[in-house]
Amino acid sequence: MDERTVRRGYKIVCISKRKLFSFCMTLSSHHPNMVARYRVREWIKPKNGCGPLAVFTSERAARYFLEPFSKKMWYQIYECRFIPSGIGQLYYQDDEGHCHLGGTYNGCPAQTHFANAVKLIKRV
Repeated sequence: MDERTVRRGYKIVCISKRKLFSFCMTLSSHHPNMVARYRVREWIKPKNGCGPLAVFTSERAARYFLEPFSKKMWYQIYECRFIPSGIGQLYYQDDEGHCHLGGTYNGCPAQTHFANAVKLIKRV
């Protein structure tokens, strides 16, 4: 990977059975391709048919987003490195469970960036 394109960010992950996954309200209700499994210090890319991955550019923005979920200990924030994506949209799951590319804003909070690959560095 070209180190000149790598940026620093913050990734919120969900913990289930001591494994790290994409942030989501519940793992069981999402299309399997929409949930990425993360490993510390390993580059992770979106699965085929879904992506890019979402990261925050500041720890403060990630903590602000996570505030309503703060009583739920199964979410953690990791400092990460990411490769920016040329796609400014996320995929979403419709009511029938199919994945679709969403709108440009797609309901993402401020300081959300999209990534072609993410590497978790350390828990913050």
